[in-house]
Amino acid sequence: MNQEYDPALIEHLNMNDFTEADRRMDAFPSRKYDIPPTYLGDTIGIHYASGTDVTVQIEKQTVYMEDGDILLLAPYAVHRTHLMNTDGDIFNIVLRPSKTAEVFPRLFLYDNPVRAFLENCMMPNGPLFLHLPVHSLVFDRAFFPEASAFYRHNTRPDRQSMLLWENRLEHLFLELLAAPELQTGKTEPVSNSSNNLSRILGYVQRNLSTVSLQSTAADLGWNASHLSRYIKQRTGRSFTDIIRVLRLDEATTLLSHTDLSVDEIMEQVGYSGKANFYTIFNERFGVTPFQYRLSQKKTAGLFCPDSLLCYGLV
Repeated sequence: MNQEYDPALIEHLNMNDFTEADRRMDAFPSRKYDIPPTYLGDTIGIHYASGTDVTVQIEKQTVYMEDGDILLLAPYAVHRTHLMNTDGDIFNIVLRPSKTAEVFPRLFLYDNPVRAFLENCMMPNGPLFLHLPVHSLVFDRAFFPEASAFYRHNTRPDRQSMLLWENRLEHLFLELLAAPELQTGKTEPVSNSSNNLSRILGYVQRNLSTVSLQSTAADLGWNASHLSRYIKQRTGRSFTDIIRVLRLDEATTLLSHTDLSVDEIMEQVGYSGKANFYTIFNERFGVTPFQYRLSQKKTAGLFCPDSLLCYGLV
């Protein structure tokens, strides 16, 4: 779909407008929703978490991104993103697969995890994601917000400007790959890797309507007290707070992308008391669920005629 974005068009698109129904889809909240938040179905996503920890569901897997982490997403990978802090941002750069060697020529000169991902993510049964947990490393953190701001104000940038941003992105990856932590594998920059936290949060997300600390501990083979302490140590949040964040994020997705009533949504995400749900929702978002639904407008991505499409998600 190499065309300029039409804001009116997004309301009427469904999965089959992007590719065949049996293929993995890019940027869909879930297979049960028809409205995608972006309009390109064949691009590589580069996510950057800023000011918040993030859980990303990628098909049947869950990745926990700490503030400052980078996540590369394969084309057609069904994924949903949940921000732990509503004041934070997820910045995203979209890269056309056919342009990877052109955009990252120095990355393709030697074997490295980023090159392996870019070369294989379009192949059948290729990797769905590459998680780079780089929150403790030194690199150009200003790149993502600055690139997003530039492309928001320059919908058709000249080629020289684009080359500058492509070069900065390539240099950012080269900086990361040169870091001792990545060279020694301490941060495990490999696709399809999982850890305890991702496994726990994936379980919570799959069982939102009924999940509890006790059920999670029992089903995953943990002691409940140990699980509670582990969550607090790793995220700085209580297990109850984690559940609340994920339930409310699920509720906002349902409000934005379905016609379910508030009562149906409340039940689906695990709340039984309407007054309690409205109070908790208002505390986090500053509006009622009904007001939230009315205020939602689909964020328009910005079309770029060559390799990069940059935008920020709040």
